[in-house]
Amino acid sequence: MTRRKRILIAAILGLYCLGYAVVRTQYMIVHTSMGAGDEYTLHDVVAGDAKLASPNMLIAAFYTPMCYLERACWYLVKPVGSRYP
Repeated sequence: MTRRKRILIAAILGLYCLGYAVVRTQYMIVHTSMGAGDEYTLHDVVAGDAKLASPNMLIAAFYTPMCYLERACWYLVKPVGSRYP
């Protein structure tokens, strides 16, 4: 792979990650969690204000790999069974 292709791939991935950060700060994709009693039972990263045919649903679909990655990170930071606030 040439240096030019590596730079192009890195730039595309960088823009994708930057776009995800912008979408998260605009609450188009949100983190949600549930607890039972005083323990976490679920973490999820979903479209914010999810309505049928909402643009947020399309955005969430586009960023599905990042949503799965963020969900996995949440399970590392606050695993199921840890104290729920």
